[in-house]
Order: sequence, then C-alpha cells, then structure tokens
Amino acid sequence: DIDDLLMECIPYAIRLANEKYKFDPPLTIYEVDRWGKLGTRADVIFEFFEDPEFFRTQPVIAGAREFVKKLSEMTEVFVSTSITPRFMGIRAQRILEEFPEIPQDHIYMGARKDKLNVDILFDDGMHNVVNSNAAYPILMRRPWNQAATGMLAVNTYDEFLKLVEVIADSYSLK
Repeated sequence: DIDDLLMECIPYAIRLANEKYKFDPPLTIYEVDRWGKLGTRADVIFEFFEDPEFFRTQPVIAGAREFVKKLSEMTEVFVSTSITPRFMGIRAQRILEEFPEIPQDHIYMGARKDKLNVDILFDDGMHNVVNSNAAYPILMRRPWNQAATGMLAVNTYDEFLKLVEVIADSYSLK
C-alpha cells in the first residue's frame, strides 16, 4: 500500500484542510476513525483527493524509504495502490522516484487488493486486510482502524520487518 503506509494521505489532507479552513479547534487525525465520509467536518479532506497537486506533493512518511530498502533486501517487494485512474501516472512516477528499490513492473494500481496473489499483504485499510487472499494479511495500525481485532497487526515498520523474519523462518523450516 502507499497511502498512509509509505506516503502521508489522511494526515496530509488534514493539514491542508486546517490551513485552508482555519478550523478552531483544528481538525485532528482522531476525527477520522474509519475510512469514508463520516458526515462530519472531517469530510472536507475528500476535496483534496480530487486535486492532482495533492498526489504530486504527498510527503513520504518518516522512515518509509529506509523501510522499503530493508524490506527489499529481505524479499521481493510489490506495491498495490488504490488511486483514481486520472492520477495513476502521478502516483507511479512518485513511487519510482521515492522508492527506487521497487521495480516498475512491481507496481499495481487498483482498489481490488483481494485479487492479489501474495504471501504477505501490508495495508492500513482494515477492509483490504480482512478481504485479502494473502497467506499473511497484516494491518498497520492507524487511528481509523483501532477497532480492528482478530488479525495480525503492527504499529511500526520495525515490527513489520520482525514479523516478515518470523514468517520467512517458518517457511525455511518447512
């Protein structure tokens, strides 16, 4: 996944919304407790997802580049990202620039992550993890998925890398 796993999405949209609308009190990440429009003031973030400049300027999450580099030394890395078709070119270019370890032919675009045939899926979207066909679907904890239970979940890149090591060791034992 890219949004809110490797590149800021919701936090970035919240920062932009606070700058534009001068919310008092400021909009916070904790007002987005699940994905989708909530019928609250937080819904303004969705306007930014229609702006190509948003995708051109999405910040890379601190530690994401190092994480991808370490992960690519451990295993083959593919990226699947759900994005509106008109912004796919921008997204692909950003992935190639920011994460050169990910080969161009390892980038998949589309919302149907349940169709991916992978060993490990790493995503912050609870719906993607729950519906995954991966042997090991793993959730990255974020404020909007704190209620998720009954699945593998991590809070940091280091926890995920450790879990990959454990999974890899279990494969080598077989």
